[in-house]
This record gives sequence, C-alpha cells and structure tokens, in this order.
Amino acid sequence: MTTPADATVVLAHFDARWRFEARQFRSFTDQELERLRRDLDRFQGSYYETWYERWCAEGNAAQPPITPTRVDDRAAPGFQFVPHILSDRYPFSGRIQEAA
Repeated sequence: MTTPADATVVLAHFDARWRFEARQFRSFTDQELERLRRDLDRFQGSYYETWYERWCAEGNAAQPPITPTRVDDRAAPGFQFVPHILSDRYPFSGRIQEAA
C-alpha cells in the first residue's frame, strides 16, 4: 500500500511525466530530467499506469488503485501447504465431556 509520503513522490513524478509528454522540455533542469529517467523505471507497470490515467483526469485528488491491476506471479513468494497430523483426537461436534 502507498503511504502519503510515497504518494507525494509519485504525484511529483506524474507532474514531471505530464510536462515531458506535453513537450515542455524547457521546464526541466538537468537534475529533474535525470530523476524523471530513474522514476520512469521505478514507477512502471499497470498499477502506476492506472493511477497516472486517473491523475490526468482528476489531478492530485486521484486515488491510487486499491490493488494492482495485474500482479506478476514471478514476484509472489512460493509456498506449499503441508498438513500436520495431530497426535490426539479433538472432536469438533458432540458433547463437551467427550472432548475433555
């Protein structure tokens, strides 16, 4: 989930990206262009694209997507379900005395 501090950085990137796409090249310093290059790599993917489209329409009031629109399965940690057999019997139905 994005924190407010992260949102500030993302919104600043969206502003720089919009100015670049609007061909307002003279509005950039060399440092801003370098940061834009780094941020284009950092803020890529459908999650940020969806948020950017909302931002273009709604401005800074645009909310980030609740969940990523597409998750890369390679980034998900692998897991395996392993059942554990209990050594004692714990009935879940019936009288309480049977369970004691």
